[in-house]
Amino acid sequence: MSTATLPVDVVRAVTRFEIASVRYAELSAVNAINLSGAQYIALGDAQATMTASRRFLESVGQLHLIEVTAS
Repeated sequence: MSTATLPVDVVRAVTRFEIASVRYAELSAVNAINLSGAQYIALGDAQATMTASRRFLESVGQLHLIEVTAS
């Protein structure tokens, strides 16, 4: 699906979700005892961004843009 046909706020929410997901995965791979304070905060920020983006996309009926479907 082309993002050119989507409202800009939807594109931003998808982009924020994707970036936060990558950061969350990176930080989740690190043993918690080895996380710096800044990394720990970034992990929480990434999770909060993913949650906010998901809620927004759900509210506008576009959740399918980030959900992975089983094949």
